[in-house]
Amino acid sequence: MSRKVQQRAIDTRNRILGAALALFSEHGFSGATMDAVALKANANKQRIYAYFGSKQQLFEAVVLKLFVDVDLFSGNEMAECPPCELSRRLLDGFMKIHAAHPEFWRLLAWSNLDGGVQAGKLVGARTHENTMIRGIFERGVAEGAIRPMSFHNYVYALLALSWFYFSNRRTLKRTLSAELYTAAGRELLIDEASALFSR
Repeated sequence: MSRKVQQRAIDTRNRILGAALALFSEHGFSGATMDAVALKANANKQRIYAYFGSKQQLFEAVVLKLFVDVDLFSGNEMAECPPCELSRRLLDGFMKIHAAHPEFWRLLAWSNLDGGVQAGKLVGARTHENTMIRGIFERGVAEGAIRPMSFHNYVYALLALSWFYFSNRRTLKRTLSAELYTAAGRELLIDEASALFSR
């Protein structure tokens, strides 16, 4: 296969993934059709099946790619994070990811609503990052900078807070406070919520 043909195949595959990301995040697994993906990607539907096998495998490829592509921190930045700053950095990082990639929280929601992704596909997607975070967390607990708790519960609480903030912004602006969704309001939320994990 020539280099030109290989590049064309890569470009087509990337167009398909981009189109599928947009459609799945807006309409979910059930609502997005392969015809719509093919039209948006300007690709033959048979080519989509050739690359991905099925609609479910395409959905899984989109979610997995997003998990892999979205970087919370560079390796060096995480390695140098003092334990006393971990909670704030993580919550601020999760918030920034959702702000920059609104399709991320939407795909997470659709994944759980539709069941279009097999959770096993995500195993290992963030293993290296989680290992670094766990090391800093355990050091923080040992040094008395972080409240003792399960690591999984710690990360869960931070992930849940950031996801809920974005996935419920339309209702929370009206039922809780519009101030939450100003730059100052978000900073205050990050400061006060992350302080809950400090000793």
